[in-house]
Parts: sequence; structure tokens; C-alpha cells
Amino acid sequence: ELKEARWLDVKQLRDQHIDGGCDVPAIGRFDTDVLSRSNINGAVTGAFMAKVAAVPFAVQWKLADNSLVELDADQMIHAGQAVLAHVSTCHGRSQALGLLIAAAGSRADLESIDIEEGWPA
Repeated sequence: ELKEARWLDVKQLRDQHIDGGCDVPAIGRFDTDVLSRSNINGAVTGAFMAKVAAVPFAVQWKLADNSLVELDADQMIHAGQAVLAHVSTCHGRSQALGLLIAAAGSRADLESIDIEEGWPA
């Protein structure tokens, strides 16, 4: 029961960090909640379609601080890759913690696992 409760805490932290936004170098901080990730995915798809068709692409994007930036296709794809890396890192951290939780042999071992550290900013 203690392991299950600890694992639920990890999953909650994972989801908070996934949804907490991520910095995209040379652009700014992007929101990464479910709707934002869906919008980013759509814009990245549009950027790829424009590149394949050899047509211009530009999108106005509102960053997490509510500032607006205009992104070209390469910048939008770069943002999508950064968000994907952010989500993957969060899942990787939760998987590592899950293994530690599963391997814990005692209550003390379980309580010594720091589930707060190691998440992306």
C-alpha cells in the first residue's frame, strides 16, 4: 500500500512537471499543458507541411509570459522538439523513481527516495 501511494505521488508530480512549461532556447518559455501540447503538435505539423510544399510558414505564438513571437517553420519544429524532450524527460524521471519504489525493501527505504528532485525545470 505504501509503494502504491508513493507511486501515485510520483505520477502526480510527473503530470505537474509535464504541464508546467518548458524553455525553448532562443525563443522563450512555452506552456505545456494538454491543450498547449496539442496546439504545438498542430503547428509543428503545419510547419512540416509548409516545408514539404516549399511554401512560407509563419505563426504568431503566445509564450508562457503572454508575450508574442512570430515563428518560422524551423523555429516551430525546434519548439516541438523541445516540448517532446521535456515530456520524455518527465516520463524518464518517473520511470526511474518507479524502479526505486519497486525495489524498496522497507518503509525507510521507500521514505528515503526523494521524489521531488531530478525533474526538468
